[in-house]
Amino acid sequence: MTSTGGSGAVGGSGAQGGAGAQGGAGAQGGAGAQGGAGAQGGAGAQGGAGQGGAGATGGAGGSGNPTCQTASDCLNAEVCDVATQTCVPSQCNPALTQPAGCVGTDPFCLEQAQMSGYGACYELCEPFTTACPGNLECRNATYGQTVGVCLNPGTGTAGQPCSPLPSSGGDWDTNTGCAAGNICLEDSMMNPVCYQTCDFFGAASCPGTNVCWLYGYCDAPAGTAWDAVPIGAACNGAMGGEYCGLTNDGYRGACNDISDGTGMTCHQFCNGADPCTATAHPNCYDVFGPPLMGDVGACGA
Repeated sequence: MTSTGGSGAVGGSGAQGGAGAQGGAGAQGGAGAQGGAGAQGGAGAQGGAGQGGAGATGGAGGSGNPTCQTASDCLNAEVCDVATQTCVPSQCNPALTQPAGCVGTDPFCLEQAQMSGYGACYELCEPFTTACPGNLECRNATYGQTVGVCLNPGTGTAGQPCSPLPSSGGDWDTNTGCAAGNICLEDSMMNPVCYQTCDFFGAASCPGTNVCWLYGYCDAPAGTAWDAVPIGAACNGAMGGEYCGLTNDGYRGACNDISDGTGMTCHQFCNGADPCTATAHPNCYDVFGPPLMGDVGACGA
């Protein structure tokens, strides 16, 4: 039996992508980029000469805005500290083996500005399982809900724009952009919006007619013909990657031909914490490409 492994890298936020198997006709599920950082602030002015004689040379000025949300609020070679949300010198080297100089319960070094080489220390967590220190929120970072990052909660509520808005460019901020229990993701128009979170591989629960999607967020069902196809049944007419097996808990699988002899079938999603249970499809296969590879699998014969 081939099981899916944990995700090595901390990924960004995901939109509603398909879940196509490698080699099949399904399109790969996309992962929306985490917000990026803007330009660095300028250097402080030189100190002036003292009265009555030669003045001492002034040093570089401090950060123009010592409080921050992202590295773009800080000077070059500074990062935004997650716990205090203030500008501090680079805390770690993201090119080194993790935790790359960071300390804590489960520390991890991340670049807040792409290609900068300057790292900030974050605390990792497991969504819906482990708590973050203080008032930090565990923000899911993988489709299999195996890795999360502890961030400060924002103020955006479900269905509203993320507040504060994430940066652009694939960098990590210090804030989720959403109130506790919500996650900032790109909607179909590529706008950052807050969605209520749900434990996809656990006791999934969403309000009203919304359902739980892979990546752990609540949204309206797709409304396709494959919604009603149960796990293990044939997905007639599907191209691969269409979500199926819709229940009160959300979408439990995707239509794919994973070369297990069952053809284009609605295969149940699985990960290390949610193994396959059906007698006819007891094995969890790592058949998906990025970003699901090694994190989410499909149950097959």
